[in-house]
Amino acid sequence: MRSQTFVATEVHIVSATGVCSTPSSIICGIGNMQMLQHRTSVCRTTRRVQMLASSNSSSAKKVIGSQRGSSPAASGCKKPRLTPTAAGAYLTSVNSPRSMGATKAAAADANGSSCEYDAVVIGGGSAGVRAARTAAENGARVALVELPFAFLSSAEKGGVGGTCVLRGCVPKKLLLFATEFKTEIESSKGFGWTNASAGKLDWGAFMSAKREELLRINKGYKEGLVNAGVELLEGRGVVKGPHEVEVDGRSITTRNIVIATGGQPSRIPIPGAEHAIISDQLLELESMPKVVTLIGGGYIGMEFAGMFARLGCEVHVVARQELPLAPRFDKEVCEFFAEQCTGSAGIHMHMGCNPTEIVRESDGTLTVKLEPKEKKDRGDKESVKTDKPSSQGDGSGGSGCSEIRGNQQVVLAVGRAAKTKGLGLEEVGVEMGKKGSVKVDEHSRTNIPSIWAVGDVTSRIALTPVAIMEGQDVGLSIATGQDVTPNYDAVPSACFSWPYVATVVRVLTAAKLGCQGSGGFRFEVSGSLGSSGSGLSGARLAPCRWPRVSTVVGVRAAALQVPRGRRPGFGVSGW
Repeated sequence: MRSQTFVATEVHIVSATGVCSTPSSIICGIGNMQMLQHRTSVCRTTRRVQMLASSNSSSAKKVIGSQRGSSPAASGCKKPRLTPTAAGAYLTSVNSPRSMGATKAAAADANGSSCEYDAVVIGGGSAGVRAARTAAENGARVALVELPFAFLSSAEKGGVGGTCVLRGCVPKKLLLFATEFKTEIESSKGFGWTNASAGKLDWGAFMSAKREELLRINKGYKEGLVNAGVELLEGRGVVKGPHEVEVDGRSITTRNIVIATGGQPSRIPIPGAEHAIISDQLLELESMPKVVTLIGGGYIGMEFAGMFARLGCEVHVVARQELPLAPRFDKEVCEFFAEQCTGSAGIHMHMGCNPTEIVRESDGTLTVKLEPKEKKDRGDKESVKTDKPSSQGDGSGGSGCSEIRGNQQVVLAVGRAAKTKGLGLEEVGVEMGKKGSVKVDEHSRTNIPSIWAVGDVTSRIALTPVAIMEGQDVGLSIATGQDVTPNYDAVPSACFSWPYVATVVRVLTAAKLGCQGSGGFRFEVSGSLGSSGSGLSGARLAPCRWPRVSTVVGVRAAALQVPRGRRPGFGVSGW
């Protein structure tokens, strides 16, 4: 099998064969999977497109798909139980790292011949859509349940496409593209464009165009489901039993239930937290904040910090950990990244700090009060040094843990939790994990054989291409009667911060990777990985046997190549 290359916006591919530049539009994995009798692209390339007007949002209220009768009873369904197809036979014959076994949830003897559907998928995000389409395209009778469309999600609103398409990856990258134009125009002066000027971003025009684009993509997702033969049921889905789902009062029966409701932003219990917003709201602001504090030093916090810094905003980041992006990336990368955040991007880093209160002042601005994080033992090192207070500064004299004044917005970027409240899972006996997540086995099945769960709701690896892979595998398991196991051998991920950071393999340690000696890694700084005027970039490679680690830090370094013969089955993505 040929090697799989993961491409991103004007990126550089770092591998054993060298470094090369590959322009593209939006980051995604273009991978080959030995699935049926052809190779299937797991993540479609989302291209930079002109934001076109789409149909009125009221069309999202329609129930799309062939209607199979309004009766909730299963008596009208006489189709015999689903049997393994030729695809199942092919899956057992290919030389693949997937483990196969007889499925326990293809049908239940008591209900198998009388169910209305072979699968009902609750949740229309990346994982749910892929599970529904894959099962339907391989002969299963499938319905997908999703809440009515809205740009901001709530207990009553959602929309086909889910977090990635409507409130995460896609709108975030559209904002990223907008911020990069300013940087590129400023950098062009070094190439002779002496009169080049970036001007000012029309925030309202950007938001309007972004919304039109999201409506277009949402419409495309729904059309894709219909074309695959999936029935789209709009409403709230609640699990009532191992083979029963209720959708806004309508009871339907199914051999299998797939939970794919994803996650939602977490909040912190501090006084004044109601004054802060979450990432969903940040992407729907009516005006651009001049001063913003992001609480959280992970993917989401650092990505938005870089984007707003590019736009000329005063940006503060508050985090409990000593280094940004830790422990998602190894220490050397995080240290280099922190230097670039303060030196090149001008972001004010308040590391090793706990937010204690958010206060709304008489002039309408917000003050974030901080205190140093308590050390676990006296042997711990001091917090990393923060930058000097700005004109709206933290007033800390350099300690970084006092207060940050003058904020127009405070954003909570403290992680995400599974969205399972009100689904009825605990009532039917599904075993739950931390933060409301659903516990599953290696095949994505819960402790109830007919109920499956995929994507962020399982709290495994919260990356869109991983969710797509899990959804596809469950769809195949249901349609073919063969258990398909997701392969997590190599998990590429990227943080679209300033600079970008990308890696393959989750946590990097020499011992786990079989590298010889404590100094087995090398980290090289290379100007060739960055664009002019954008600061340094670095590439870190592990000189040991696969699993090989490739980590790239740089404004334009966000793509990695997986060695020949490995089939991770998904691409590079952020959150």
